[in-house]
Parts: sequence; structure tokens; C-alpha cells
Amino acid sequence: MIRPAQASDVPLLYDLMAIIWQDMEFEPYVTLDDKTFKQAMLEHLLDPKQKYTYQNCWVYESSHSGQIQGLVLSYPGNLEPAYDRLIEQQFGAHPDLGDFSLTRESRDDEWYIDMLVVAPEARGLGIASSLIKHLDTIHTPGTVLGLNCDLVNPRAKALYHRLGFEVSDKVSFSGHDYHHMQKIVSP
Repeated sequence: MIRPAQASDVPLLYDLMAIIWQDMEFEPYVTLDDKTFKQAMLEHLLDPKQKYTYQNCWVYESSHSGQIQGLVLSYPGNLEPAYDRLIEQQFGAHPDLGDFSLTRESRDDEWYIDMLVVAPEARGLGIASSLIKHLDTIHTPGTVLGLNCDLVNPRAKALYHRLGFEVSDKVSFSGHDYHHMQKIVSP
């Protein structure tokens, strides 16, 4: 079952998001001690003004176990610069991060899929596809959906291609290169 995330889901959302932060070597995640980073991000997840708020998430909950097995976090791309300024303000004051800044990932004219993650034990069950297809159902036809796919992840690129995404260009952030991919929601 896919449903909007709730405040009570925040600890589980954090655990799934940490998979992405680790994979992309998100500077605050790899630099700060676990407790400091986790405390800051749990606050972000509960704050409706933040990019990582639970209010920007949909979760896939197993109908058998009731466990959250995946999430998609998305928002209008034109909001990303304001979201990023809030994160830069918080982490930029930390002495271990120096001149911390974020690189733009989204485009103004798209609904940006910032995170799509499935718990390792639930991969291969179609959860990622279900979450993306759900976004198709909640957006009006003509909406552009955008995401970034690591150049060294051909399986993810193939999945996104099967779901209708096409490479529009390449972007670099957090020391990695990505395909920026987009699709238009059809009727």
C-alpha cells in the first residue's frame, strides 16, 4: 500500500534516507558524527519548511507486515534553492564542514524526485516502480517529473527508462556524476 508519510514514520524514513546519503557521500553525513547528523535530520524530517520533511514523502507499506519498505521524496523543483539555503545555514555553521554548500539538482519546471529508496531486503519486488507510478497518478497530465541517476548505476537507469524517463543532460554534485532524467506525465 502506498500512502503519505506521517510524523510517526520519521525514524523509519531517516533509516531509509541514510542509505541514499551514504551512497551519494552527502558531506554532512560522512563528516559529522552519527548522533549530530541524525539529530539534525530528524528535526528536518519534522519541519514542513525543509526539503526532507515527511510531508514531501510517500511510503510503500507492506500489506503483510505493515513495515515501510520504501519511500519517494519529491517536491516542486523551483523550491529546491530555498530548501537548500536552509540546510546550508544549519550545516554551514558547523566547524567541521567549513564552507558547506549544495549544488542544484532539480529544474524549475519539474516536479523533482529527490529520493527513491527501497529497503535492501525488499528490493526486486517492484516497490520502486510502484512508487514512481503512484507519482504519475497524483500529478496532472503534462507535469514533468525529474530525477537524477548515478552514471554508475545502469540498473536504475534501465528502470527509469522503462518507466518513461529519458536522459536530458548530466549533472555533478557530491563528487558524483548523474544523468538528469525527465518524463512527462501522460493522461
